Amino acid sequence: MRKSLAAVFFLLCAVSASAGTITSLSPNSFRVNSGEHFITVNGTGLGNRLVFDGPAGHFEVDATAIYTGSIIGWVPEAIIARTGTYTLNVTGPNGNSGPATFTVTGFKFPLALLLPEYVRVQPKSRDGGYVKYDVFAMGGSDANPVIECDTPSGSFFKMGTTLVTCVATNMYQEQARGSFPVHVRDEVGPVLTIPREPIQVKAESIEGAKVDYKVFAVDEIYGEVAVDCLPAPGSLFPIGTTMVHCAATDFDLNTGHASFPVEVIGDREPYPLFVEVPETIFEKAIDPRGAKVEWKINVTGTKDPDPRVTCTPPSGSVFPIGETVVTCDALDAWGMRGSNTFSVWVIDPTPPSIVELYAKPDSLIADNRLYPIDIYVSVKDDIDLQPVCEIYSVTSKDDIDLDDGEDPKSYDWKVTGPLTLELRAERRNLSRVYNINVACSDYFGNIARSRTTVTVTGGTASMSQETTQRKRRSSR
Repeated sequence: MRKSLAAVFFLLCAVSASAGTITSLSPNSFRVNSGEHFITVNGTGLGNRLVFDGPAGHFEVDATAIYTGSIIGWVPEAIIARTGTYTLNVTGPNGNSGPATFTVTGFKFPLALLLPEYVRVQPKSRDGGYVKYDVFAMGGSDANPVIECDTPSGSFFKMGTTLVTCVATNMYQEQARGSFPVHVRDEVGPVLTIPREPIQVKAESIEGAKVDYKVFAVDEIYGEVAVDCLPAPGSLFPIGTTMVHCAATDFDLNTGHASFPVEVIGDREPYPLFVEVPETIFEKAIDPRGAKVEWKINVTGTKDPDPRVTCTPPSGSVFPIGETVVTCDALDAWGMRGSNTFSVWVIDPTPPSIVELYAKPDSLIADNRLYPIDIYVSVKDDIDLQPVCEIYSVTSKDDIDLDDGEDPKSYDWKVTGPLTLELRAERRNLSRVYNINVACSDYFGNIARSRTTVTVTGGTASMSQETTQRKRRSSR
């Protein structure tokens, strides 16, 4: 019995004595996602199989090369793709060697979804339409995550807006989630069918002729819809060429347009009447609507003592602010026509009125710090209801410093917005008064200017620019 126990003890000692030893790993650190890598295990009595354990899981790999005092093995890509500390053992007939440790370090982009901002689709029926979209994933520890969306691409989407939510999951259970809207809306108007051939009719009188025509409109969602045309079918068309403008609107308020000419031919060959119009008319606006403008038109080139003259807009109309082009058409007793145009400008030469202007705060205690200042302006203009105001300069009788090129906060003042700025609470004399100059302009560029002030008092007066710069740097 004692001999048997001794033999077992001797066998265990022999096995233990024959187990290998790992002395070092080369390399002992890898950069995450840096590609394919091999690791060299240095030691004595090493086996032929590498066993990895760590954040990426458990892996066993056969050695690719075995030498006296070292073996070489491939590091699985899943390990290189995930940061952390890993242990390595070498197994073989003589037993296990190790453990030894190595690290995978470096920045790893988190798993993220690349989603469309929105998808907009024109439906094919009143129910909706089939929609395809693309969703991609990037980052994470797995190059091939699975992407699942609650409404898959290619599905049928009902009319309206549907929120699609997608989730990307990889083999390490990392997840990314995101949503985007799919708008299935009818945004295409009806298609109008107008007469293929030009419409030409003979005048029935000096007034022209009544002309009938047919126009159809078909919408891809709602089928045939009603059409409105001006002049309408059956209207009296004057001698000459008149453009007919038609429009059709479907139930989703999408509108289709089309136009075509109608020519009414008089008894005699037409010759042009000369319509004498005014030069460009300039009129001062009386209120935000504009101004009433009148003029007179003279027609020559006809023996008709009283040709009919029609201006659009007519004389005496209220014209809006800005330029309006007036078209005047003349028609004599023999159906002869003439036309001419001129411009009417309604202008506003008066600048706005600044009713109130103040700064908040309007006083600072000298401590050499920069403070944000808000400028409040109340402005009135008889024509432009929304004049635009902004700060255009800052001055002071006390010397104020500009940027010295060293410190980005070395300035004494800086305009940060149309009506906001920064001022330094600094003085060199008894007090410093900042003058904030503000300009307000209306639609026509008329400008009113005014100023408000911010006073710096108290504290200790700065002796020189050099002293000021030292104070600013020490305050940082």
